[in-house]
Amino acid sequence: GIGAKTRKRQDDSGLRLDFLLTLRVLVV
Repeated sequence: GIGAKTRKRQDDSGLRLDFLLTLRVLVV
């Protein structure tokens, strides 16, 4: 997801965004 693209600039932030997006997809 976005985490892969953001990972280049922000490793932690990218992982967090990807994780949050994944949770939303699973929950919704």
